[in-house]
Amino acid sequence: MAAPSPAPKSIQDVQEVPLKIVGGTHFGRYPKISLEETWNFIVSDGFLVPYAGYKNVLNLTSNVAGRGIYSSYVGNFMLVVIGASVYTVKVNFLGTLESTFIGNLQTTVGDVFISENNNGEIALTDGVFLYVYNYLTTTVPLLRSSDPSTANPITFPFKNPGYISFQNGRLIVAVQDTTNWVLSDSNKATSWSTTSPFVGSIQTKPDFCQGAIPVPGGGNNLLVFGRNVTEVWQDVGAALFPYQRNSTFNIDYGCLNAASLAHLKDITVWLAVNEQSGPVLMVAHGSGGFEAISTDGIDYQLSNLKKPENCTGFLYQQDGHVIYQFSFPTDNISYAYDFNTKLFFNVSDENLNYHIAREV
Repeated sequence: MAAPSPAPKSIQDVQEVPLKIVGGTHFGRYPKISLEETWNFIVSDGFLVPYAGYKNVLNLTSNVAGRGIYSSYVGNFMLVVIGASVYTVKVNFLGTLESTFIGNLQTTVGDVFISENNNGEIALTDGVFLYVYNYLTTTVPLLRSSDPSTANPITFPFKNPGYISFQNGRLIVAVQDTTNWVLSDSNKATSWSTTSPFVGSIQTKPDFCQGAIPVPGGGNNLLVFGRNVTEVWQDVGAALFPYQRNSTFNIDYGCLNAASLAHLKDITVWLAVNEQSGPVLMVAHGSGGFEAISTDGIDYQLSNLKKPENCTGFLYQQDGHVIYQFSFPTDNISYAYDFNTKLFFNVSDENLNYHIAREV
């Protein structure tokens, strides 16, 4: 049995520990484990440097929440959704931003997902309808909808279109509250079919499809997310259905909310969950290895959120640092994870509420 250590005889016997100034947020399950938090800074070269801020550069629709933003590299403009209103935003000859209203969505709140094909067509989904804007034509209406009550509607034979992406000429839409993810015709955002060459399904577990993301740097590979599982598929060009599922590997975590899905360089990040686990932060490296990168303390914080499914997340690069920012608006908190330093940070607006950015 070890003898107890003698108590220090005087204050001089107490070991001095330097106060840590540079670091990240290290939540402990209990306050006595760790209370360390860093707000609105990241660590660079061993020093704290300011986190990216924001400023007002263009007034569009006042006092209405932004729902989605997309940057078209080919079209050289941004597509912005605020409330029900959809705008294009570009730089004019004076070097300032100008906007053009192109139409309204049939909904006013909720996540909006946006993608583009190689035919000048940008598709938007709002969980109820699919919309298409062709920036190479001036046909009225500029923004067409799958709502049959609108002018010149699109035929989209599925209900509740969710997350949308693009791979190998086809747009890919997750059909919410079903197992299905569906493909458009090649470079035709207005052409969809219910036949087998155009409809895929989650197979590993009974699940609902949350989204499908082409693996960044992964060629023809596709990550298909459910709520409880993630599958790896590959476009093999088969006639019956072009994608084939990897039958030897899947990720036993799904996606909490498709709005948290993000990809950059060779990584895909999302807020993950399954039927036996609370929320964790998950990253996939290419189409192979994956890992949970949240700490014990962060996982404990996430498990105590009131509404963790109300979340958003995005990846971007700041001065060489690849950063994933994720927010929980209902719970009024935002975090950032730096893949370079492997540290978490608290980020906020100027009033220490959750950070207002949801896309870059």
